[in-house]
Amino acid sequence: MRAGDFADFAIFVAIAEEGSLRAAAARLDLQPSTVSHGLRALEARLGVRLFHRTTRSVALTEAGQALLARIAPALSTLEAADEAVNDFRAHPTGQVRLSVPRGIASCVLLPKLRAFAERFPDVRLDIAAENGFVDIVSAGFDAGVRLGESVARDMVALRITPPVQAVIVAAPDYLARCPAPQSPQDLAGHRCIGFRQLGGGRLYRWEFVRDGQAFEQAVSSALVLDDPELMLDAAMRGLGLAYALDVFCRAALTDGRLLPVLEGWLPRYDGFFLYYPNRQVSAALRALCEVLREG
Repeated sequence: MRAGDFADFAIFVAIAEEGSLRAAAARLDLQPSTVSHGLRALEARLGVRLFHRTTRSVALTEAGQALLARIAPALSTLEAADEAVNDFRAHPTGQVRLSVPRGIASCVLLPKLRAFAERFPDVRLDIAAENGFVDIVSAGFDAGVRLGESVARDMVALRITPPVQAVIVAAPDYLARCPAPQSPQDLAGHRCIGFRQLGGGRLYRWEFVRDGQAFEQAVSSALVLDDPELMLDAAMRGLGLAYALDVFCRAALTDGRLLPVLEGWLPRYDGFFLYYPNRQVSAALRALCEVLREG
């Protein structure tokens, strides 16, 4: 190990303990540019990303946490820590933490996890299924899944579903009682099931598109839920109209438990993507990307 490597490791520990490059520079009495250069040099030498970084936050990756656990007690353990981090690069082991919408976890990810577990038995997946917005960097996730339109441009994104179609659905018995709406204005005479994101404020405004013009419309809701699967269950029980994505209700549409309305008024979206902060990722996350890419 070269003498300069010890300085880079000291920079890494300072960033991890201080929570930012600027604070680490002040602690080490170095210029911020020197700290940034030292961190980049260490990551380049190790072949792994140690921090998830955005303009607002810094958080340790799985590899970074493993490195810190080894070298923080004493610098004499640096060589052992170096080997521990190399394991993340050479072998798909360790943990991948994912933030995923609830419906996507069940209908897209779970069907693929048996194949993943058989091929990569030493990788642990920790999936948080939640519908609200999550800053995956500050929350300590390795990656997230969201609609392509919701993924920040500075993220690396991997498509995991085809494009998806918005749908408004209801049970046959509901439509027997209340004739299907012919335009969004007709929704005022219907029972609509509202959606509120977990921890969110106002209700979701239903999105429409007609002749290339997109617009939103608030609906009056006697029932409000925070889970798309619960909304579809409520719709199948005849409780009203639900606004959803077709990926969540294809089986119910196919077997007739739900019927679509206003089909010519609804937008199409780019599909769901797995996204993460940087192309230099752990072997465990690369393994997951490989399985998801295979479809």
